[in-house]
Amino acid sequence: LHKNGDVYTGEWDKNASNGEGTYNYKDGSTYTGEWKSNQQHGKGVETWPDGSKYEGEFAFGVKSGFGTFTWSDGSVYRGSFQHGGFHGEGTYGWSDGREYIGEWHSDPPGHVPLQQKKMHGRGVYKWPNGDRYEGEYRFDLKHGHGRFLWENGKEFEGEWRDGLKEGTGVYRDGKGGERKGEWVEDKRVRWLDE
Repeated sequence: LHKNGDVYTGEWDKNASNGEGTYNYKDGSTYTGEWKSNQQHGKGVETWPDGSKYEGEFAFGVKSGFGTFTWSDGSVYRGSFQHGGFHGEGTYGWSDGREYIGEWHSDPPGHVPLQQKKMHGRGVYKWPNGDRYEGEYRFDLKHGHGRFLWENGKEFEGEWRDGLKEGTGVYRDGKGGERKGEWVEDKRVRWLDE
């Protein structure tokens, strides 16, 4: 029993939690798993009163390695963690049916973050209506080369900058027609094949 009301039950060695154990926090959250020198280290399960849950690997008190985080609304991230955040390959499924499969980035603790836990690198983002984007992301925005496919068969393939079509691209109408054009801030400014 700690002064703040938290309770640890489990293996104890060298005056610290080492081995298997469960920590019950005063706020109702819990951690059950492996410990090293009073820190979550190895495999474990962390739960919160709202129903959220993380099951996976920890290193020196932070989520690190492979794990699955499930939110109370049913959204799920399954993949690589570093510094406590999504980093590397992973899949995020929103409770409304959207899904992103690809690369993620998370800044280390103490770093002045540009962004935290963002889609970053190559990936595929799918919407419930059948639309999808396949391509590059930078800090949660389409950025670089990518292809957007609408459920009706239409398609844009080209360059993106900060989430907007920018530069040259090819528009396909879904009926076999194709046009090359130039886009500025998501607006087509001219066709290049006229």
